[in-house]
Amino acid sequence: MMNLLVLPLVTNGENRTLPMNVWLPYPVDSDTSYWLTYSHQTLGTLLLGTGAVGSTLMINGFMHQVRCQFEILSSRFQKLPQIIKRLQLLKKPNHLIYEYEKKSMKLYVQHHLYIFRVADTINDIFKSVIFQQFCISSIVVSASIFQLSTRPDKDMEFIMVFCYLICVLVEFLIYSWFGNELMLESLNFQKSVYQIDWTALSIGSGKDLVFIMMRASKPVIMYCGHFIILSLESYLGILKASYSVFNILRRSSN
Repeated sequence: MMNLLVLPLVTNGENRTLPMNVWLPYPVDSDTSYWLTYSHQTLGTLLLGTGAVGSTLMINGFMHQVRCQFEILSSRFQKLPQIIKRLQLLKKPNHLIYEYEKKSMKLYVQHHLYIFRVADTINDIFKSVIFQQFCISSIVVSASIFQLSTRPDKDMEFIMVFCYLICVLVEFLIYSWFGNELMLESLNFQKSVYQIDWTALSIGSGKDLVFIMMRASKPVIMYCGHFIILSLESYLGILKASYSVFNILRRSSN
């Protein structure tokens, strides 16, 4: 994007072009009309780029928040037996200890269910948006690789296409990375619950932990559409699919 905006600034007067090759109802031969049109296209491009970056960061930020909630809840479960033991050493009444333990377990279970509801909401809202981005970007990756492979000169346009290709691949990687980390953290949560000191808790709390582990055995999975899982394996699969499309384009050109 920045290459598109900077290129007209370093081009000589007669050879300069606008960032976007569009039809205009007026000539841009004069400096005034050219720079007004350039400013208009620059503003639109910056707003579009900011929106694209903002949406990507927002969606991945939501996934990161869900992952952090698993870490917070895991820490609370690990500290609960320690708190119970400390209360016992302080010789607090058993019924008060039991009430505290029961209340804490109730809050933790609600927190756990709330995490899954938030993850489901994120999936329902953004999976179609991510799927559209991935479909369009996959075509762009294939077309960009094809254009780079068939272009003889390493000129400014070659650098622009190459930089854009890197940006699209990084965008793929960001989505896949955060989705993969969320899935792994949801699985690690089950292990962290298993590793706490169950002997310090009551039988009722132990039963609650069993149900929590059963629920946690199904990881939180973020989807691209309805069938593609956001993970590093899916990222490699998209790269392979883009390479296959590139081979088809190259054979058709020959």
